[in-house]
Amino acid sequence: MSERTIAMQRIQQALEMSRGETASRHHDAAEPVAVVEPVIGEREVVLPARAAPKSPIAGAPQRRRTVRSLSPLVCERNRLKLGHESDATAQAYRMLRTRVLQWLDTYRRNTVAMISGGEGDGKTLSAVNLALSIAHDPNHTVLLVDFDLRSPSIHRRLELDVERGVEAYFDGRAAIDDLLVSVAHPRLSVLPCVAPVAGSSSVLASTVVRDLVAELKARYADRVILFDLPPALAGDDAIAFLPLVESALLVIGEGSTRRTDLERLSDLLRDTPLVGSLLNRAAQPMDPYYG
Repeated sequence: MSERTIAMQRIQQALEMSRGETASRHHDAAEPVAVVEPVIGEREVVLPARAAPKSPIAGAPQRRRTVRSLSPLVCERNRLKLGHESDATAQAYRMLRTRVLQWLDTYRRNTVAMISGGEGDGKTLSAVNLALSIAHDPNHTVLLVDFDLRSPSIHRRLELDVERGVEAYFDGRAAIDDLLVSVAHPRLSVLPCVAPVAGSSSVLASTVVRDLVAELKARYADRVILFDLPPALAGDDAIAFLPLVESALLVIGEGSTRRTDLERLSDLLRDTPLVGSLLNRAAQPMDPYYG
């Protein structure tokens, strides 16, 4: 059975899982819902004529960084799961981690795009919690990249006190190693984006980003790279970037992702292997649900 056929079967499962046909969203404090804030004060990024400052070559020793801890208050405030909790949501993320790692190891891949149809589906929170869970696996490291250049929010979700992010790499002001942040665990690195980037889809389709992704993929063999992208149906950013990654994880918001949205996503993802689908705010006891 081809990967495309399997992907389409998983989209069909998602169609069956999706119960929401209404635009109304009932957010509860305990629900894993990402808060996407409006884009304010976009910075115009002009890509340099030459490549941005080079990061260390593939295989170079990893710089030792101070690991920034996440306090219980930060975790509670932002609905974060460090990976060791015993509640149903943490268990669901551990199950998701296991399935994703098995899939990546089987097919010898290490890049995953986090995809959703629209805002409020829980994509960014799912990306953060999945990264935190993967960091507990002794055989893998994980890099979480905020490529939602329209409305970056991972640094706010983790309450990181950083002044610049990947946007500084794009305009040649910083090297990648100067922007990486170790969070919660030595095996978890975050590449934040602090300021919205104008012309984001053009940036994501540029040779600068293509070369950056290729380098990140090759640098560490055991590293899983999660890319948080803008909602796929809100613009062309995700479409521009998907050819650069090896797989995608579809995040569905119960009550917010419509059946028509999933049908459109099915078309957009037709050439991208699908790791699986994740149903947030599910009525099932374990939330989120992985299929």
